[in-house]
Amino acid sequence: MTKEELREHAKRWQVKADRAFERYQETGTQKYYREYCNADDMAGALKMAAEAADTSAANIHIKAQLADFAYKAWLIGHTDEESEKIKKTKDLLAELVSFGVMEGVIRNDE
Repeated sequence: MTKEELREHAKRWQVKADRAFERYQETGTQKYYREYCNADDMAGALKMAAEAADTSAANIHIKAQLADFAYKAWLIGHTDEESEKIKKTKDLLAELVSFGVMEGVIRNDE
């Protein structure tokens, strides 16, 4: 399921939970209270699953970027010419800062 589908299902379950809670408030019947609890739990679980899908995609991007940084650092370590090594190091540092700013972990206070 896509995160949009998960969110849509969560909305439907939340509507069911809200209706069941209203019935419980009107009648005081335990059946409606159980129905409310179950539907509310399901809505919460679906919302968490949708959030996990977002987090998973972000983690995949971060891992790929980290692999790219590691490869570039490895290349720097295996570069013999000093001027080329300095250039590659400066480029890698610029990319690291850019990534940090993009991810919101550092500010760019040039």
